Amino acid sequence: MVLFQPPPSDPTPWDVGEQRFAETFLWIVAIIGIIWAFLLIVSYINTRKRHHLLWGASFSIMWIAFHQVIAAGDYEIMLGPVMSAMLAFIPGLLAAGLLMVVFSEKKIIGNLYALFVLIMAGLIALFKFDPFYWIADGEEFEILWGLPQVIGSVPGILVMVLHIPSALLIVILPLYTIIKKQTRWPAIFMTIGGLLFGAVGLLLVLVTMTPMFDDLLAATTIDFRFAVMGLFSIFLLVSVLAFSFGTLIPAKWNFDIPGIEFEDRA
Repeated sequence: MVLFQPPPSDPTPWDVGEQRFAETFLWIVAIIGIIWAFLLIVSYINTRKRHHLLWGASFSIMWIAFHQVIAAGDYEIMLGPVMSAMLAFIPGLLAAGLLMVVFSEKKIIGNLYALFVLIMAGLIALFKFDPFYWIADGEEFEILWGLPQVIGSVPGILVMVLHIPSALLIVILPLYTIIKKQTRWPAIFMTIGGLLFGAVGLLLVLVTMTPMFDDLLAATTIDFRFAVMGLFSIFLLVSVLAFSFGTLIPAKWNFDIPGIEFEDRA
């Protein structure tokens, strides 16, 4: 018998352990992240292809971010200031890298988008913090009356302003290269990854918004939120696998793996 054992808390949809497969899938995502980050950064060192550097940074952030989720055992930490900014970098840097390689003759386009991603991620982190309160004698006071409520809606707007164009670029640019016959069908892996990563973001939005509909959904609300988060790790893993193939196979922007020879790349 364990003495002083705390009473069991009610399960929440944010608990990674609520789905047996979730932690395993997150580990696979994190491992892919660190391996691809290493390979892409080594490729950048050897070739100086800047899109490889950006993609390497994106996969590095996958490793760091989802390793933290595993360690915490709680999906909700992804909504915090630092994690929100880190997650914004993942599609943002992938999109910036695609712009650099697809419009290689106009390098400023990719450079400007990378700068946009950096600024927006910084703003997301800044506005996720709440500096408009102060605490005295254990009580919380508003420094500027009413301003926290206004500020509270800004992070969500910033997230959409960054994620939506990034997702669209990841989806559209590979299709554009296929239509222009610059790449062949494997480029569509990037498009699939973009669609699924967008779906991952939508799942998080659904879980954070469904408490607003408690009166309508009543007892089914919790079951719905658990079902949504049950899909999260599945969609995430498949999207990262698609990104992995999408960066490795197409000849227009691929990278080499030391010791492995590819006979024919599309």
